[in-house]
Amino acid sequence: MKTAFIVDSDLAFGFWLARGLDHAGYQAYPSKSVADAIALRAELHTEIDLLILNAGLADSAEWIETLRQAHSQMRVVALIGDQSRLPGIAARVDLCCRKPDRHDDGKLREWIEHVEELLPASLFGAAFENSILLRKCAGALVWRAGRTEAPAWKEWEGRTIDGRFQLERCLGGSEQSAVFLTRRGYDGEDAAAIRVVLNEVVDREVLLPRWERAARLSHPGLIRVFDIGSAECGGAAVSYLVMEYAEENLADVLRQRPLTASETRELLEPVLDALSYLHRHGLVHGHVKPSNILAVADQLKISSDGLRPAGEQPAALEHAGAYAAPESTAGFLSPAADVWSLGITLVEALTQRPLVPKRPQHKTPAIPVTLPPLFLDIARQCLQPDPERRETVEHLADRLRRAPAAESAPAPAAPRSLLRFWPYAVPAMALGLAFSGVLMRPHQTVKAVAPPAAPAVAPVPALAPPHALPPPPLTRSVAAQVLPDVSQDSRATIRGTLQVRIQVRVDASGSVVDAKLDEPGPSRYFANRALDAARRWKFDALAPGRPPDPENWILRFDYTRSGTQASAEHVAP
Repeated sequence: MKTAFIVDSDLAFGFWLARGLDHAGYQAYPSKSVADAIALRAELHTEIDLLILNAGLADSAEWIETLRQAHSQMRVVALIGDQSRLPGIAARVDLCCRKPDRHDDGKLREWIEHVEELLPASLFGAAFENSILLRKCAGALVWRAGRTEAPAWKEWEGRTIDGRFQLERCLGGSEQSAVFLTRRGYDGEDAAAIRVVLNEVVDREVLLPRWERAARLSHPGLIRVFDIGSAECGGAAVSYLVMEYAEENLADVLRQRPLTASETRELLEPVLDALSYLHRHGLVHGHVKPSNILAVADQLKISSDGLRPAGEQPAALEHAGAYAAPESTAGFLSPAADVWSLGITLVEALTQRPLVPKRPQHKTPAIPVTLPPLFLDIARQCLQPDPERRETVEHLADRLRRAPAAESAPAPAAPRSLLRFWPYAVPAMALGLAFSGVLMRPHQTVKAVAPPAAPAVAPVPALAPPHALPPPPLTRSVAAQVLPDVSQDSRATIRGTLQVRIQVRVDASGSVVDAKLDEPGPSRYFANRALDAARRWKFDALAPGRPPDPENWILRFDYTRSGTQASAEHVAP
């Protein structure tokens, strides 16, 4: 049985419509507000197949977006009055209908049939080609929104916005907006990012003040805003924001590998400093997450185009989804909400998995105890369900500064080289969105150790038995070296040098008969590529008289942005 939620301030109407949906094969649940519906869904632990809600309710547009992220097949029907369109919600719903009269039971089933007929077939499995109700709507339906497909943003490449900013390359896009690479400055040589938003699907009275607020700020940890405006492009009315171009983002890096403890520490310092600046100015970021942590050249920054005053309750609150604080469902954001989102981001940076616990909102989420002690403590301070108990970013920054380096390092399960560091990378924006990155220390290279010289052998008496003779010294070398096959996009995330060590066993013919990770480094991706390459190495065949037992070798792969170097070292069995 499919689940339907009805959200309308007239609860009697909700129960009336629920009875009709129950007869139509749904399990229907009415609520009188978005907040009540959110609490009810959390209590029921259920997905929503059909959502019918009053389009005028606060936070309805934001909640729809959050639900769609969890259940893309959900269908949404907006109940409206006499207005023909609601710009804040139009692009988020599948169908807009006039609210039926609950005093007319005879019309109830007909209204439900209208909805079923006009919603996409993927929900109901019906064939509508010959539907009479499609041709006779009886005036119940105003317009069908259907989720608009994302515009063909690639086709916008080459166009010029406001006669000044050419859209060189699309960096990413959605239904509402896209980000392009452009140029700015007197000679037009400075790379910049331009975010283009379709005016018909956003509330410009909310959007433009946010952008203007960001443009007035000045902090090294915030993406700089250069220009704001409105224009026509390709027959569409758009608003645009020109900002710093970020080459990397943390979300992209985390798809490849987690951050090391040292990288995480370097990540937290500038993010905490930027958030502290915002909070001192009475602002909140509102959507701290990996995709909004950016690297511009060698500087770490956070996005700045969605800032809002602390305590603001906009009609269509933007949610950070899995990164949202428990109290944000009430439409209220405070500095404490940024602290929560930072805690979720911190755990994800170290584990590659966002912490999305299915839990009552009053309980602390289960934080992995395997985190380094410093970051485990910070995460626990960030992820207190009660916002009053969360520490401020100033306190967290002080905690980080005072912590000794050893506290941020996990206890290794086995001895590992302390010379290995991986760079962190964090990239550029793509749409409403921003980017992220992680800084890195240069790797300290270790020269390959040449095989030890064999000890001198004293003359053997003529009567010594043949088996007493020691084997001749090792003279084999590498015959064929295979380098890992690594994509350029993955290589671009490296700063400095990333080292992987593979232990191989080589038989008498020179073939690798076994290979395993000795020092995998911080990235499973690069480690597995090195392991695949190591299995294909070839060595010279052993000279006659050598024992046939396989020999142990260590193959070392040093990855950099420009290429990969490899070396081999014979080790004692």
